[in-house]
Amino acid sequence: METKLPREIQVIDLWPASIRFVLPRRDLGRGKFVGWLLLLLGLVAMSGAIYVGLAMAGQVPWVLGKFLRGVAFIVGLITVGGLIPLWWGLAALFGHREIEIRGDSVRTFERVGPLWRSKRWKLAKVFKFDCVDPSGDQDGNVPGYLERFYALLVRLNGGGQGMLAWGYSPEMLRPLGAALTESGNVALVRLGQEATIFSPDAATAEEEPDDEDLDEADEAESSDDDWSDAEDNTNDLETALTQPEGSKIAVDKFEGGLTIQVPPAGVWKGSSGMFFFALIWNGFMTVFTSAMICGGLNAENKPDETALWVLPLFLLLFWAVGIGMLLGALNMGRRSAMFAIAGSNLLVMQKGIFGTKRREWPVEEISSIALGPSGMKVNDRDVNQLQIHAAGDKLGLLTGRDEQELEWLACELRSAWRAAKSSGQPHAPSLKPPEATS
Repeated sequence: METKLPREIQVIDLWPASIRFVLPRRDLGRGKFVGWLLLLLGLVAMSGAIYVGLAMAGQVPWVLGKFLRGVAFIVGLITVGGLIPLWWGLAALFGHREIEIRGDSVRTFERVGPLWRSKRWKLAKVFKFDCVDPSGDQDGNVPGYLERFYALLVRLNGGGQGMLAWGYSPEMLRPLGAALTESGNVALVRLGQEATIFSPDAATAEEEPDDEDLDEADEAESSDDDWSDAEDNTNDLETALTQPEGSKIAVDKFEGGLTIQVPPAGVWKGSSGMFFFALIWNGFMTVFTSAMICGGLNAENKPDETALWVLPLFLLLFWAVGIGMLLGALNMGRRSAMFAIAGSNLLVMQKGIFGTKRREWPVEEISSIALGPSGMKVNDRDVNQLQIHAAGDKLGLLTGRDEQELEWLACELRSAWRAAKSSGQPHAPSLKPPEATS
């Protein structure tokens, strides 16, 4: 029986290549202070490591004494220059997990904006997927700030284990563990191996799966309903989707058409953490640039002429990266869109910090409206966007927005497009767009 997952978990089903479970951004409640504490520790350790390095190189004077220099050196060494607590702090505050079964392996990804790290295990070595509670006291009481720090572990044959996801509720992780068990066993059977992943919810925990049951499960899982091709369903009887909870997209339907306003997602949510990372990058460059300038001015031996023009070019390169990330994050967070279908025309407008783009087609020239790859990839995974194919051309927009929201938006547009196309109305004059949400 297929496990029903919480609505917050997105499933990207690309069988036979892979199946991926995308968890939302963590909501740690009071536990966020742990993330801020790690973030502060990382920034302090990074600043101390930079200061110690410049002082040991003779670029800046050391004014805090030998003891504090030793402390700063040890803290910087243990935390790898502050990167370890900085990463976990960013993950707790702005990150999310993605778990993928591909081929004969299960892999977990921690994503913070454009940054990611992953770990992989062979399915044949997995004993079970287990949701564990946060640590409590002797009476079993869990501190309030740890109540959302449940974890999903992969238990390995032989006693080893690994972390698949952390910082989520048990109501989300337990069904996810069951879904991973089902998908992992199906993947093993399809590879000609024995389904050996243990299900904690099984009625007979000590018994191994029966071969006949595995054959029946294999036939059931081989259906196109369970493992889709992730293609656009152009069937006229397409089931209407429900607008995702929390979506701020406004739909105004009227006789003969509709208008859809897509407001900006905001620089924090819409940039998927890139805005915060750009602030960290540019803040670090500010400290580093200031230290280099002060070190050069206070050095006993003045730098030669070559260093006077090589160093600014070196700094300019890193400043260009930081400013580019900041502008890209601002554009992602502030962009809005408007769609209008009336008569026999489709109008699309997209507004960002770099200007406004406007496109319009007769509905007869449109061939499809669906999600598709944007050309951007993160760890070999396509970043999807809403795509409109018309008159041999393709318009892609809203890249990187929530895919569940984009699926619903594409469904709404397809329904209105097909209705306008089947009405057979003569071409209407060019649409005058309403004011888009800024």
